[in-house]
Amino acid sequence: MLSPGSIILRGLFIFKRIAVKMHTGDGILHLPKFRFASLEGKLFTSRAISHDHAPVIINHFDPECEDCQYTAEQIRVHRLSFAGYRIIMVT
Repeated sequence: MLSPGSIILRGLFIFKRIAVKMHTGDGILHLPKFRFASLEGKLFTSRAISHDHAPVIINHFDPECEDCQYTAEQIRVHRLSFAGYRIIMVT
């Protein structure tokens, strides 16, 4: 099993590769369609994300999961590394 630290490092590597691809024009141009309920119970869909914004990271997050809490904390600690991204935490 991978340690939480190695998962974060692999995630950072993937995000960096995505940034390079987007910079070179080979990036993902469209998000797949999705629907989630917001904290207020309102529908949140892929249409709500403007194509003019930074790249999007959608992170499935369970607030009771220790690995998820660790991941969220590492994102917070390394927030400057994610400055060019929009992060959507889905639970």
